[in-house]
Amino acid sequence: MVRRRHILCVDDDPVLLAALRHGLASQSEVWDIRFSQDPRQALDWSRDASFDLVVADIGMPGMDGITMIEAMRAVSPRLRSIVLSGTDRFDVLVDAVNRAGILRFLRKPCSAETLIGAIQASLEPLLASASMHAVFERLPQAALLVDADSCLVFANQAGADYLDPAAALLVDAQGRLTACDRAQAAALHQAIRAVALSGRDDVLALPRVDGKGVVALALTAWGDGAVLYVQDARNRPAPAPGHLAKLLGLTPSEGRLAHALATTGSLEDAAGMCGITLATARTYLKVIFGKTATRGQPDLVRLLMGLPRVRS
Repeated sequence: MVRRRHILCVDDDPVLLAALRHGLASQSEVWDIRFSQDPRQALDWSRDASFDLVVADIGMPGMDGITMIEAMRAVSPRLRSIVLSGTDRFDVLVDAVNRAGILRFLRKPCSAETLIGAIQASLEPLLASASMHAVFERLPQAALLVDADSCLVFANQAGADYLDPAAALLVDAQGRLTACDRAQAAALHQAIRAVALSGRDDVLALPRVDGKGVVALALTAWGDGAVLYVQDARNRPAPAPGHLAKLLGLTPSEGRLAHALATTGSLEDAAGMCGITLATARTYLKVIFGKTATRGQPDLVRLLMGLPRVRS
């Protein structure tokens, strides 16, 4: 089941807005479309609803289209936008790109076919590109690509092995990546959306349903959504602490913490495994970041996932 895309059309001219409504009527089954003559009303709507794309007139009284889109993107950074304009002024167009990240310009008036095609092209998910899938298929790590609403877009072969109700992850009837436990599913969806919209990495640990350890996830923003790198300590154990220390130039204590973090995906749990306080674990972690040239926990987990493992 494909989620309906949410489109917002804004034009202060009632005649042109009516033309937009008429021209897009054929897409009402595919897109959820709202129309407004008032850019300030549209901005209020954008704070309460999650729009995928806004189509706006560039010249409107009170608040121009560029300013409105810029304000909307402050709330929803991944909002896409199309500007309808009658101007040929290069400085105005450059300002629209630099300030509001406008994807496309359409000259007013434009045909319904042109507008529909532009919207379809603008909504094309970057995550769905075949070249990107080919790259992830070659990765040795298990990788799952999802959109901001947790809908699974692609899983490489290693990642597909984790879509098993006996483990921690599965795909529901709506095509969303989820967890068996309701609370864990909510935490997973919240983390995916936060990463996709903010661009900030995160980590999450989900207990396996069969009780055999945890599945650790490193989440990072990618295209229109997020990529989840999956590590299962049961099937893909981290290198031994001593090996980690040797490979990464860590002290024995730092090696033990890195191993525990790779195993659990949680710094708090890793501190417990090592018998140290959370504050001490954070101190060690900062040193580990410096020695491994990693920028955060997700980056470190991905590094640890790719290290060679040999018998202790």
